[in-house]
Amino acid sequence: MLEENSRKVYLYSGWTDMRLGIFGLIRLVGKPEIGGVYAFCGKNRTTVKILEFHGTYAWLHTKKVLKGKLNWPDGKDVASLDLGSLKLLIDSIDIINRVELKGDKILHTY
Repeated sequence: MLEENSRKVYLYSGWTDMRLGIFGLIRLVGKPEIGGVYAFCGKNRTTVKILEFHGTYAWLHTKKVLKGKLNWPDGKDVASLDLGSLKLLIDSIDIINRVELKGDKILHTY
């Protein structure tokens, strides 16, 4: 489960319908590679789903951000990256969206 750094990761930029389950995401990918990892983000950038395909079985991981938003790239491209980069991306919550400012004063944090 998301341990080998040498695995290929495919990041789907833009947003994906998070109502899709494991089979819907496999259909979206088309023909997944054995050992491939596929990452998708929801429209509000608060949910990410990661599909791991192993040929005879698949894992579906979900992360829901309760405060802030994910720094997910825009567009409709599929980018290839390594597992370490994916972990950094899904752990980087945009703290700017968690702070309400008025002038130089912080009014409220979410």
